[in-house]
Amino acid sequence: EPELGSLFAASAIPIPYGGALALFIVAAVIAMATALPSNLASATRVAFTMSRDGNLPARLGNVREATRTPVNAQVAGGLLGLVFLLPLSIEGLAATAGILFLLLYTLVNFALIAERRRHPAAARGFRVLLVPIVPVLTAAVNLALAIDLYRFPRLGNEAAAPGGRRGPGRWSPRRMGS
Repeated sequence: EPELGSLFAASAIPIPYGGALALFIVAAVIAMATALPSNLASATRVAFTMSRDGNLPARLGNVREATRTPVNAQVAGGLLGLVFLLPLSIEGLAATAGILFLLLYTLVNFALIAERRRHPAAARGFRVLLVPIVPVLTAAVNLALAIDLYRFPRLGNEAAAPGGRRGPGRWSPRRMGS
């Protein structure tokens, strides 16, 4: 199992009483605890901005005055997260998140090209070399990676077996010893 490689490597560190495994688990929890709030905050901000600009329903752009936060966007993001969380295992969830990020980056590259064509003389806060060549190549690589990640055996098995049922490529405790 490729995703267990880090765990096996950590368990080989000679720290008594399972200390290496505990260290690995603590590092994983810290990594998730730091990444999750920033991802949720950025998703909320994107939904808020898109609704403010008229690309999503205006309700998502409402800001609660007491906290100055877009509560509707936060709730919508949480509900959307549950849609992915409930039927998938952690591997499927990670693969789905990776695919969605790659598709987002692909759209950003296409948006850059479209913006440069619509407003060629606009002042810009950043510079991209060789537009549209570099953004097209970047979008192509992102799409290729997303397709490759989708074709990864675990995600295909989970797409065919929602609800967390074990498919042929899923991890099981019985397979650990083999």
